[in-house]
Amino acid sequence: MIKSLDNNENTINKTLSFIKVMVHRAIRDGVIKQNPLKDYKLKKITGNREFLSLQELKILENLLKTELSSRHRNVLKYFLFACYTGLRYQDIKDLRYGNIDQDMIILNMHKTKERVSVPLITKAKKFLGEGFPEQRIFRVNTNQVTNRYLKELVQLTPIKKKISFHCARHTFATVGIELGIPIEYISSILGHKDLKTTQIYTKILDYKKIEMMKKWEKYP
Repeated sequence: MIKSLDNNENTINKTLSFIKVMVHRAIRDGVIKQNPLKDYKLKKITGNREFLSLQELKILENLLKTELSSRHRNVLKYFLFACYTGLRYQDIKDLRYGNIDQDMIILNMHKTKERVSVPLITKAKKFLGEGFPEQRIFRVNTNQVTNRYLKELVQLTPIKKKISFHCARHTFATVGIELGIPIEYISSILGHKDLKTTQIYTKILDYKKIEMMKKWEKYP
């Protein structure tokens, strides 16, 4: 995993976590007697949580006014929708018109099974269209294809960031904090069980702290 696949530490630990589960089942079922990983401790490190600024979101919005292929336009629409709602890839993929109740999204999140209600802002509502309750709202490509199209879309802009679909969720959280939305509300919308999970995003905005502290420089 390190030498051949060039995996980062989090990917390695995620793989080994799965292997550990299989090893425990093998011991339970009598296939093996000892755990070869018993002395290996998994350590998760904080990854790079890339996000878009409000200005960069505007740049991507303006791409919709240009001549894009139908495939790129489709991906950009559901990516921007995720930026304005904080929904994960699978929740966007499964989202149906029946989940829309006036100006709210009501759903059980795929990953955590937590029931969340997400207020729809105007920027998000313009991507909805109309359909039957059981009809999916978006035609969502596989994660791999989606990320490839996002990379191609970003190359059409001055944005110098490596963007994946999960960046939309990070964007929602960090921009929300920057706009002054209380972290408790952001945590609730994201479906986080622990506020500490949401507080990770406050660390990303250290540059705002630096910007604010520069105000001291105005005094002699």
